[in-house]
Amino acid sequence: MPVDRRRTTLMNDALSRISHSIWELRNKVKEHPADIELRKDLLKFFCQSRWMIEMRRGVPEEDRSFVLLQERESICCFLIHGSGGSPAEMRTLGEHLFEMGYSVYAMNLPLDRTDSHGSMLDVLKRVFNNKAEFGVGRGKGSYSGNTWTACVSEAEITLEVLFTYTPNVYVVGFSFGGTMALDLVNRHSVKAAVLISPALVPVPNGRFLFFHILRKILPSAARAIRPRDFTVLEFMNRTKTGLTGIKQPVLLIQASRDPMISLKGFNLIKSHLENRRSKTVMLENDDHVLVSGDNSEEIFRLCGDFIKEV
Repeated sequence: MPVDRRRTTLMNDALSRISHSIWELRNKVKEHPADIELRKDLLKFFCQSRWMIEMRRGVPEEDRSFVLLQERESICCFLIHGSGGSPAEMRTLGEHLFEMGYSVYAMNLPLDRTDSHGSMLDVLKRVFNNKAEFGVGRGKGSYSGNTWTACVSEAEITLEVLFTYTPNVYVVGFSFGGTMALDLVNRHSVKAAVLISPALVPVPNGRFLFFHILRKILPSAARAIRPRDFTVLEFMNRTKTGLTGIKQPVLLIQASRDPMISLKGFNLIKSHLENRRSKTVMLENDDHVLVSGDNSEEIFRLCGDFIKEV
């Protein structure tokens, strides 16, 4: 048997065994819901299964999902990264929350991190020369690796397991992850949410406007040229349309001169916050990536204090 095929077979066998262990653990947790060791083991095995799946997708080790578990019963913080990043960008925040006494789970979104499948001219030629490949006229492209439905599905599967570990789940999202966190808090019974630079309304610069027009008149080409951006915009629009009054406490943080995300999104989310313990913070700077850099310590403090207070 060729080495690569043997490696794939071994990986599939290992994943099958881990999946079976997760199934057995979930049944045991149902029988003994107060057993914290069983619930911890369930979360560990679940993270291992995600690692195997991400390894098979070619995700580097440092960019895979991670879990930080307290020995005792604790709140769990569910961290979701941005569209161009990975759980690695949330690691320092996760470690800060872990040091405060919280368990942490950071998921890897099933998004391709490449921005394009070739130059704009090359992709347009391929679109017009082979329309069937890109589904021209049906509004569908061939790049299934970037879909918000896959992201939502993965997030909801993870959330279900976290709820088995503890009902006290706080979802913390940055940028596109902030949009996902907003969607989850709007539809599920998470305790609270932290939205850091949530991507809801992009800044209308020239690059965005061209892509927005192309997305309207030739969606297949737009999806092919910038598959990840296409997915993000689709999910932004879906989330805005489905936004209702948010009952849970929310911490909303954004920079006043964010170069990527418009303050219209900040104000729209703020108008839907109904819990008196919700808090909005507008930082006087021009940073988007608030989870790292000069502002990160302030962000970590705000997140930790908010979770402790609510």
